Amino acid sequence: MKLFKIISFGLVVLAVALLCGEASSQSLPTWNVILISWDGTQRAHLEELREQGALPNLVALTSAGAALPMRVQGHATDTKAGHSEMLSGYGPDVTGVFSNRRYQAIPEGLTIFERLKARFGQQIATVAITGKRQNIIEILQNALLEIDFALIRAMDSARNGPIMLKALENLKDRAFFAFFHFSDPDHAGHAHGENSSEYSEAIKTCDLWLGKIIATLTELGILSRTLIYVTTDHGFDEGRKTHSNAPDIWLVTNDAIVAPPQGREALQGDIVPTLLERFGFDVSMIEPALPGQSLLKR
Repeated sequence: MKLFKIISFGLVVLAVALLCGEASSQSLPTWNVILISWDGTQRAHLEELREQGALPNLVALTSAGAALPMRVQGHATDTKAGHSEMLSGYGPDVTGVFSNRRYQAIPEGLTIFERLKARFGQQIATVAITGKRQNIIEILQNALLEIDFALIRAMDSARNGPIMLKALENLKDRAFFAFFHFSDPDHAGHAHGENSSEYSEAIKTCDLWLGKIIATLTELGILSRTLIYVTTDHGFDEGRKTHSNAPDIWLVTNDAIVAPPQGREALQGDIVPTLLERFGFDVSMIEPALPGQSLLKR
């Protein structure tokens, strides 16, 4: 029942949280952070579209920061497992999320939403807007009370995109972390295949909304203090309608001090340490120890 209250009255809840923040012993975060998932976007297909000039907003983001090849390691290449690591930094040995079929809710206290609230209280707003319901809500059950505005539903970008922009308007005077999830590529891949025009168009649609997010941040005057990280939970099997073995993923950001780790390819587990360090955490002190490492230049 609590979930439905959050979903039904999310914008009201968010507004109240922003107006009635509690004092915190921690200083305010320096940056806002938006983590964006283009669900099921294959790295090679993304690169093909980039070379065709079909992803201008992603390219613009890269020009301000970095574009890294990245890999899934240690769990299934699917929605639950990928987003569990993307939002907690842990693999299935800690989260218990091995795949869409073998899973549990991420243990209490381990998601980035919960860590931010534990540190900053109501001085930071947390938001999650997703285009899938079951595969997301089932892993975030324990974190829902620490998300000020949770809109977890099965909707495409045409329905969720405007709400993302409205959420940013409500957040303009506050420090925030937002997780925006676009389901369009994954749905198109399953329906039409990785090499289909529909799959390409779905990825282009994600880029269109990225442009609208950047434009909104610019209009609100907060782009200069907002870091955007765009990634995916898994890739897609070449030419197929499945992602049973699709570990090749990617990360694009306007964060100017992100760089590939030395001696290895970046891993999905490196995302959370990077975000937490940007929020001022000493990631070496986090328990349980995070297996990944921050991608910020030393």
